[in-house]
Amino acid sequence: MAIRDILVLLTVFGWAAVAFFRPWLGVCGFAWVSYMNPHRMAWGLAVNFPVAMVITVTTVIGAALKPKDLKFQIEKEGVFLLILWLWFCLTTFFALNPDPAKAELIRVSKILFMTFMTMILLVDRKKIAVFLWIIIGSIGFLALKGGVFSLVTGGAYLVFGPENSFLADNNDFAHALCMVLPLIVWQTNLKKNRRYRILFLLLVIFTIISILLTYSRGGFVTLIAVLFFYWFRSKRKIIVASIILACIIISIPFLPDAWYDRIHSIQDYEQDASAQGRFNAWKTGWNVAKDRPIVGGGFQTYSRKTFQIYSPQPDNVHDVHSIYFEILGEHGFPGAAIFFLMIASAILSLIKMRKIWSLRKDQWAEGLCNALLISLIAYLVGGLFLGRASFDLFYHFIAIVVAMKRILKTEPVQKEGIPEKEQLTGDNLHPQSEIQPA
Repeated sequence: MAIRDILVLLTVFGWAAVAFFRPWLGVCGFAWVSYMNPHRMAWGLAVNFPVAMVITVTTVIGAALKPKDLKFQIEKEGVFLLILWLWFCLTTFFALNPDPAKAELIRVSKILFMTFMTMILLVDRKKIAVFLWIIIGSIGFLALKGGVFSLVTGGAYLVFGPENSFLADNNDFAHALCMVLPLIVWQTNLKKNRRYRILFLLLVIFTIISILLTYSRGGFVTLIAVLFFYWFRSKRKIIVASIILACIIISIPFLPDAWYDRIHSIQDYEQDASAQGRFNAWKTGWNVAKDRPIVGGGFQTYSRKTFQIYSPQPDNVHDVHSIYFEILGEHGFPGAAIFFLMIASAILSLIKMRKIWSLRKDQWAEGLCNALLISLIAYLVGGLFLGRASFDLFYHFIAIVVAMKRILKTEPVQKEGIPEKEQLTGDNLHPQSEIQPA
């Protein structure tokens, strides 16, 4: 067994031991192995070792032994997610491809279970901050690694995520980088030390370079959307535009002709076989939903057998590559409604919380709400071209929204100067909170 395998396994088991006594660090460890995938960078036993399961088991046992550490709180996003999980179970029962659907349900259930564990264990700012640092550090490391690889090779090769992981595909990796980029910018804005700000700004640049060098057309479009929203929301539009322009200028020398050809093919979608295959899969999903409007086709619907029945071009079997048609075809109109109502609720909650924390002049919380809002927009834009309705990073962001609503309820707030109509009441704020700066 190589030294790298030993180091990875020692770290995982050490983290699992800590999770037994501090369960909230267990969900942080789960995020670390999910996104950085350190075991995939090893060479021997660690590569296929069930590292996530080891951390999950000790986290659950530790949480069961310390029920006082758990904070159950009913929020709309959590309720939507629970209903969605139950709906997944129902559609699996009626699935067109039962065995693959059951296997996928088990995999998705593991993600959703740890999402709920995240909701109930991240009970204060410190825990939320550490959890987000794990995400930023894990995916930021991969972005830095990809950016350096691009510089060394002159952009001649595609940038991928860790092998045999959720991020292995270049499109998935670009999608994840676009979703995490707002969090990196958030941390950049928080840093007062000039050196740290420069370091994080460099990470922003390397992340953008890595997104571009995945050669993902969906990633490129999503990046444009993220940058546009930052420019649109900024009070210093000239400065933001200058930074974006600087990133583009720095990136240009590393973009080979093959990259321009790839991006240029977006406007030639009518002749692009990949694009036409996706359109055919979308029509297939729509036909499944029309034929089975309540339960859809269940997980793993998009098989050759399904295409033979529902596709306009039965022999053009292609992955659906869209969260919209993925959720609609697999779980019917009710499943799609639950899924997108959950996202809409999270977005509205973030907008409302951002306004409250802006009035409190809480830069940390306001900036985080804005970053999560843009991250969810990135998920929706990238999801037009990528079938990742079960992406664990997205569900972790929903968990963070619930956790942020909890601290908004429980922290003392300063009500002076806040118009009554702008104050969150009922399930959002304690009406008798002390008047004290947050």
